[in-house]
Amino acid sequence: MALPDTAIHGDVKSDNILFIPPNEPGAGETVRLVDWELVQRGDPAWDVAGVFQDTVLFWITSMTGTGNVNAMVASAGFPWSILQVYLRSFWQGYRQTARLTADDANATLLRAVAFSGARLVQTAYEVSQASDTMSAQSVLLLQVSANLLADAESAQLQFYGIPQTFRATL
Repeated sequence: MALPDTAIHGDVKSDNILFIPPNEPGAGETVRLVDWELVQRGDPAWDVAGVFQDTVLFWITSMTGTGNVNAMVASAGFPWSILQVYLRSFWQGYRQTARLTADDANATLLRAVAFSGARLVQTAYEVSQASDTMSAQSVLLLQVSANLLADAESAQLQFYGIPQTFRATL
């Protein structure tokens, strides 16, 4: 387990990302994190996990089916395979920007997968808080969470679709 070693946002999710249009033609948009009330020293894998958790929530809330899991997954407005491409791109960009070595990248990614499971438990609670019964979406959030927490290493590739980074051999 890494010691808290950097300032982290603490609540990375789509609601806290602001896209600012470019000021000049041909310039790219600017991306900013907002709502820094939970900033603290911590493990940067927690913020990476926020992106993972938010993507799972986005996927599950796009489901219109009820009943069995297969029907729910088939009804998703956004196929998981497309969201995996997004997550791989996000991870690659994060890894490059943070200049992580292969070993550090693998360790950070594994912690982020496990942390995303913990964040999904919290999300299921928040989604169900105002109801007397748990929705099918909350149950699915908890099942995904249980799978992530039970075997983060397998979930990294099999669920999130992100392979480990291989060290260059000399």
